[in-house]
Amino acid sequence: MTLNLPNGLSTKIYAQQENERTRETVESDFDLASEESFGFFDDIRAKDWYLMKQRAMERKNHSNGTDETEINHTSKDTVPRIWYQDNFEPDFSCLHERRIGGHKKGMGDGPKWICDPHRIAKQKSCLIYSFGSAGRYHFEMGIHQINPFCEIHTFDLKYFESPHYVNFHEFGLRFITSSIDDKKFFTMQDIVKLLGHEGRTIDIFKIDCEGCEWKTFEDWFDAKVDIRQILLEAHYVKKTTIPFFNRLQKEGYVTFHKEANTMGCHGDCIEYGFLKLDPSFSDISIDGIFSENSPESSFKINEDFQLAYRESEGFFNDMRSFDWERLKGRVWNSINHKFDSTEKPEKTITLVPPANWYQLNFEPDFTCQHERRVGGLGDGGKWACDPHRLKKSCVVYILTNTKKFRFEKGIYDKHSTCSIHTFSPSMSISDVAKDLGHEGLAVDILLVDCNGCEWESFHTWFESRISFKQILVKVHGVHKNTLEFFKQFQREGYVTFHKEPDIKFSEGNNTDYSFLKLDQSFFHGKWGLWKTDMMIYEGSMGTEKDEFTKKAGKQQKRAKN
Repeated sequence: MTLNLPNGLSTKIYAQQENERTRETVESDFDLASEESFGFFDDIRAKDWYLMKQRAMERKNHSNGTDETEINHTSKDTVPRIWYQDNFEPDFSCLHERRIGGHKKGMGDGPKWICDPHRIAKQKSCLIYSFGSAGRYHFEMGIHQINPFCEIHTFDLKYFESPHYVNFHEFGLRFITSSIDDKKFFTMQDIVKLLGHEGRTIDIFKIDCEGCEWKTFEDWFDAKVDIRQILLEAHYVKKTTIPFFNRLQKEGYVTFHKEANTMGCHGDCIEYGFLKLDPSFSDISIDGIFSENSPESSFKINEDFQLAYRESEGFFNDMRSFDWERLKGRVWNSINHKFDSTEKPEKTITLVPPANWYQLNFEPDFTCQHERRVGGLGDGGKWACDPHRLKKSCVVYILTNTKKFRFEKGIYDKHSTCSIHTFSPSMSISDVAKDLGHEGLAVDILLVDCNGCEWESFHTWFESRISFKQILVKVHGVHKNTLEFFKQFQREGYVTFHKEPDIKFSEGNNTDYSFLKLDQSFFHGKWGLWKTDMMIYEGSMGTEKDEFTKKAGKQQKRAKN
């Protein structure tokens, strides 16, 4: 093909100018996300950002559909674990969130989920506040490993020797109208002024203060400082719990993670991750911008999307290779158990309650950026990976002995052309597929909630002559086949993109898992561009010897004696 170039313009210069125009077009596509995240997200395209906005706009704070302003403490529904399962769930996903900190392995109680820590790793400086450590510096160690230039301040009412990179302050947080006149307590405004941080951004504000959050939160936002991420363990429910969440949303915060602490307080305490965005993120109406079934619309698979498209078996047709490689790196570096393999996790099944075992084993190793709960808040609604990608001709199987049809209704409301089949656990999937003429078919979603039948039947799911792109299953308690259950999923090429303990009806002894099938090539290959990331995250999970934790333990023992 002959290229008609302007007079005096060489082919080389023309190519350079075309590349520059392409680069400017790509960068301009990131402007909206960058502007509404105060520069935190500098590589999210407008299309993805609008989908994220749509999710936030459609959020429902309460399962009963009302806009409650205060908690009715006379109702049994205000038992903390019951209340939290039905209220204020995640309305945002950070594609590269990671759990940071933790002795030996970054799992269980203690480590915190951080939104895209690789973005903090590339900052020239950052500021961290950590309230409540009890001498355990795993979180601080993880932050320092991610970015040694972070300025870390830890606050506690008792003195504990700290690592050289931690600025330790022996005082706690009080609310501004408190009558306490004690040098061990300061308001947030006092602390920010005392440390010379007025006008700065606190990149991460981690707080675990055994309930002080309900009295002090108003002061967090009145101090002369911006807080980007808030990592909070919420303790029980109080009169100010709903005003707390309402204030967060008013300030522009979205919830990117929610995790019940079933070990420490039986699900009555909840770990939350909040990220500050511009209030305009959830103010603009975007109705009609997206079709429900985008994968079947005319869409050219860009060369940069080929890797994700191939290794997701066509599910992700618009994910760039560098995001996909980072997701691969997370899976490659994932761990199944809090304890070392030498401690034989199969033995711990009989030694600890199921709720504790699940908090220490098999956590998510993948994130779907546009995951949504289908079927509403609370028990019955299930987390599905990017449901906007479902085809018009999608097929859904539901294996259950309940008579609730919330999930079915949720699918139908958004995808009315899907073929939905609900059947009893007494029927085998193979027989159902044969009767329906589905043999050889790829079923988009298999949902299983059958009060324990999963432990004896899961092998048959993979032996049938059909495949399942997503499997959403509620596991009930633990069983002699539990470890084999999860290993089978991994052998079949599934990643775990969501995990949610049922704290309302089982105190976390039953847990909802969401799995996504990928091609086996996803799990193999070179370290690629993100080897440095993996080295950082390995260190951030406490692989270095933690002498300070040992000293803190000795200090605590002496204090008790």
